[in-house]
Amino acid sequence: MQYAFKALAGMRHGEVAALAWRAIDYTAEPLARINVVRAYNSATQKIKTTKTEDGRAVPMHPTLAKILATWRLSHWSRLYGRQPTPDDLVVPTRNLTPIHSSDAVHAFKADLEALGLRVEAGERRDRGEHDLRGWYKTRCIEDGADSLIIRRTTHAPPRDVNAGYERFTWATICREVAKLRVDILGGEGLPLATNFATTELKVASRWQKVVTPLGLERVPVATSVREDPLVTDGEPGSELDARGHERTQAVASLATALADAVLSGDHERARALAEEVRALEVNPAAPPLRRVR
Repeated sequence: MQYAFKALAGMRHGEVAALAWRAIDYTAEPLARINVVRAYNSATQKIKTTKTEDGRAVPMHPTLAKILATWRLSHWSRLYGRQPTPDDLVVPTRNLTPIHSSDAVHAFKADLEALGLRVEAGERRDRGEHDLRGWYKTRCIEDGADSLIIRRTTHAPPRDVNAGYERFTWATICREVAKLRVDILGGEGLPLATNFATTELKVASRWQKVVTPLGLERVPVATSVREDPLVTDGEPGSELDARGHERTQAVASLATALADAVLSGDHERARALAEEVRALEVNPAAPPLRRVR
């Protein structure tokens, strides 16, 4: 989805990372409008205004609209566990936060390599986020679009007298963007291969799991432990079951304390608690932990 915004709308990574659903105006005609008014600064990890501090409007190419529709109606809710709200990011991390630029670049190179495409871009650099942005502008012009008008979709208007007299209508800008000849192979908006479907199941289950030590999401540990009934009828193994229950509760208590220590910045206490959790988990003499979901 990131690549689609960069290659079919010419957006910078920070602009894609900060894009919220409310910034997309589906009432605009003939093409929907992407209001690029914010950008994520990976250095400060904050959302701010765009690079030039000027917003711009980008027409949504019909192919991008197909991909985005599939993303919103199907994949977003399946991956993040609920329907998106207007204030949600369109393409967030699994923790619903903006994606860091370095993570995006590393993923881009890994995807290029996996697909057998060229990663190097000359002797001095590798492929990066601006290669998709550059592809968008170049291909639009090669497919017959006016370079001056396409520039208005990638950059704010120049700060000169002449630019003030170039007042293109929205229909004109949409007409030029629509000249980009690109479509979806196979006709599917955003297909998931078999290995992606497996990954999706793992990602979707993250809300029911607790990462120890503290992971990306803070979930109350006690609520994630399945409480199986203890054996109390004198059958063999009842004592072991009770010990396992006590040990599970001990780990849950320690994990909760560990999360509090990490959040409060008490790293020394966090390390000590992590050692206690590890000792409970690897002690062969202790009964096995109960299954956690």
